[in-house]
Amino acid sequence: FRSVVRSACNSFPIICIATLSMIETVCAVIGITFSSILVISVCTLAVYLPLYDHGAKRKGCDCCFIYLLGCRFNNMAVGLVRNFIMCTNLVTWALNNDANERRAMLMRKPPASGLVCFFGDSEFGHWPRLADDVGQVSIGGSSGDIELGEEKLTTFNAGFGGSRSIDLLNHLQALCLDWKPQYILVHSCGNDYDYRSHRSSIRPGQEALTLVERVAMNLKDLSEMAKNNGVKRVAYLASPPKPAYTAEKIKFYNEILQAVADLGLEIIRLDLDSPARKLYSTETNYGVDRVHMQTEAHSEVGKILGRLLAEWLANPRLPSDPPQRLADEVLFDAEKKGPSIILNYPMPNQVPADES
Repeated sequence: FRSVVRSACNSFPIICIATLSMIETVCAVIGITFSSILVISVCTLAVYLPLYDHGAKRKGCDCCFIYLLGCRFNNMAVGLVRNFIMCTNLVTWALNNDANERRAMLMRKPPASGLVCFFGDSEFGHWPRLADDVGQVSIGGSSGDIELGEEKLTTFNAGFGGSRSIDLLNHLQALCLDWKPQYILVHSCGNDYDYRSHRSSIRPGQEALTLVERVAMNLKDLSEMAKNNGVKRVAYLASPPKPAYTAEKIKFYNEILQAVADLGLEIIRLDLDSPARKLYSTETNYGVDRVHMQTEAHSEVGKILGRLLAEWLANPRLPSDPPQRLADEVLFDAEKKGPSIILNYPMPNQVPADES
């Protein structure tokens, strides 16, 4: 085990070796063998991670065992797996597996052509009732003066957890375009930040670009590839920050949002909606990881997202519409000592709802 970790973690060998040596010393002092600690840890993770993954993907909620171990254990377990696959260069392999799993789910119940495709990371991938929740909104009548007929808003979910913008680009055909959607809603970039230092996140020719520039280029290429294959419109979903997000990660989202706007790509502003921000900022709406929402909260967000999506479908953007300059300021909650909401950057015909 020690030799495997030492060879795999070549980016920080001194820290790795020192940590292992310290663990061995502590185990020797208290009379427990290092092998026993290792076996217990591996067995715990072997039980924990599949339960966590199954709850998030299939049920939209965590089981009692996951809650019992708490948020800190979840962060440790997920961080450990992420660092392991980065150090062993298994990132692409792991994400390809998740994409193939989503492809298999779509193959078992193929979507009809002409629908709205939700394509992105675990914001969609860990939302098992996404199509039903968003489909609560009728395209005609329930969104004010919007009239697109009385048909239901029909969608399909092509999201897979952990995906970066480069993974979405690589799997666009298999997970999205093969089903011939008319519209695509993209949610991404959080995992780009988490895997920012790994070489699999960099496409050939992007070595000299910043992280924000790389992600913006990927999203632009994704949009162009989709439209070249018959998709009418592609939009990027800007969602409010999650309780687990750091200030640095929120600032990164701000920069991505600005870059997307500068490129002239369309944006659906879920983060401008006051009820949505309230739902996203309430920790009890989340599972133990404080990143993925529970079933009840997803249902409420789905109503809001369905309305915004219907508004977007009813208001085609003109080619002459200029890119919008956005603010990138972050507000902080003094009591929680962390990020609260992103200051809203109004787009044409989209202004923040009254906060009162």
